[in-house]
Amino acid sequence: AAGVQADAAPTGDYGADGLVAAAQAIPKGSRVLRLRSDRASGDLTERLRALGLRCDDCLAYDNIPLRPDHLPASEAVVFASPSAVEACTAAVGLAALGDRTVVAIGRPTA
Repeated sequence: AAGVQADAAPTGDYGADGLVAAAQAIPKGSRVLRLRSDRASGDLTERLRALGLRCDDCLAYDNIPLRPDHLPASEAVVFASPSAVEACTAAVGLAALGDRTVVAIGRPTA
């Protein structure tokens, strides 16, 4: 995203478990900056520290949902975060998804 090239990324589990597995590529003792939203828990930070990483937890942004009054026409909806699911259903209701195919990035979102 934004032109950043990842050196390591999860290969199948796109939640915290996958990130912890990918972080094993970082040498122990390395200083790591974890950038997160105001809604993310500190669990991932603690798990990175358990790998022997010196992890600083940094709030990078506030997650503020928008409230659209409808969903544009589509055959499918793709959710990449639990907060996107929550914002969508709070704004337009679960019924607005209708018979669309729903795709989620990983277990926490699904």
